[in-house]
Amino acid sequence: MTRKIFLSYTGDVNDKLVKNIKLFFKALYIRVYDYKDKTRDHGVTKDVIEEELVSSTDVFFLISDQAMKSELVDFELALAIGNKKDIYVIKPRLIDKDRLPESIRNRYIYIEYDSPDDIINELSFARAWGINVYIPGGGFSGSSIEFSHDIPKLLYPIGDRPMLFHVIDSMDCGLFNKIILINKDDDNFVPDFIEYIINLGVKSKSLPLDVECTRTIETNWPMALKKLRPNNTFMLQLCDIILWTQGNGIGRDNHRKKLQDLINFHNYKRESNPKDYLGTLIVSDVYIIPAGSIQPGEGNSITYVRENPPLRGLIKGYINTGAAVLEPEILTDEFVDPSDTSILGGAVSRALVAKKKFGKYDWEDWKHVLNPSNWKNLHKEHLQRLRPRTGIV
Repeated sequence: MTRKIFLSYTGDVNDKLVKNIKLFFKALYIRVYDYKDKTRDHGVTKDVIEEELVSSTDVFFLISDQAMKSELVDFELALAIGNKKDIYVIKPRLIDKDRLPESIRNRYIYIEYDSPDDIINELSFARAWGINVYIPGGGFSGSSIEFSHDIPKLLYPIGDRPMLFHVIDSMDCGLFNKIILINKDDDNFVPDFIEYIINLGVKSKSLPLDVECTRTIETNWPMALKKLRPNNTFMLQLCDIILWTQGNGIGRDNHRKKLQDLINFHNYKRESNPKDYLGTLIVSDVYIIPAGSIQPGEGNSITYVRENPPLRGLIKGYINTGAAVLEPEILTDEFVDPSDTSILGGAVSRALVAKKKFGKYDWEDWKHVLNPSNWKNLHKEHLQRLRPRTGIV
């Protein structure tokens, strides 16, 4: 489910508090529903409030003197509890918990503030609000292919860092919580080696995001991902795919904006069709060896996908199977089979047959390291990008 915040409060709450909460989540491309905005022009019925609250992932109760006596707030709290929403109690530190209604006293997640200006920092410390990125790592087909010297390709250096670190760097845009690296739990040395290198990166603070290493006994990573049970929108990124943006310093800013635009595009599509829209797949038509082909529809939609198409040009548009923004509903028994080795050829294809909706997002410049030749060219290109800043010749 795409994250959406429902605000419950009464008229005596400070306007600046509400404004700062909205600004905080706007920067993360997370929608905030505030029915008080709607009532300025026309009334909002309880039916509308119920519909919006039920479709939200999190409910914020902004505590004030009026709110503690409000029948409407009680109604909203009962709805939130009944629909098993994540509930947050936002209260001034001056209001003692003993004064709160028994229904919320010492329950749920409390976020306290001294003044409305403090709330952004308090929200930042309360939890991670962004999207998790899942990367199938060691032990799965493709991730542990050895180029030479018994080193898996995702640990091959690009510049002075392993390729996997560049994959993680490419996710640095302020919208993602953490990287969850899925390793296969077997006797192969690869998962141990990868986790050791990741730990070195974490300890040296050379990675822009937190990385959590997890192991699975599943043979194929789609089933492993299904068993991890993501609760909200998530990003899928294969370990040998690097989303690339040309340029140096300014290129980095453009890269972040492009990722933010991707998330914004996905959220817009999801909000327009919350029951059926399940994912946004990244598309490019500039590569000689396509990972998969698509049949585009109206409004950047996708009507058909095929993994490993036989001929270039057979179907317009080639899809990057290694990067997508997806909803957890794609990981159900209806769409994921234990024999699946990819999301595109399995779950997405079945979901399209079931009339679920997917969108395409164009990203022309991405790197897929399939073989030593790909790696060598990417290594050289990376060094060329460094020259203006470092003086490398």
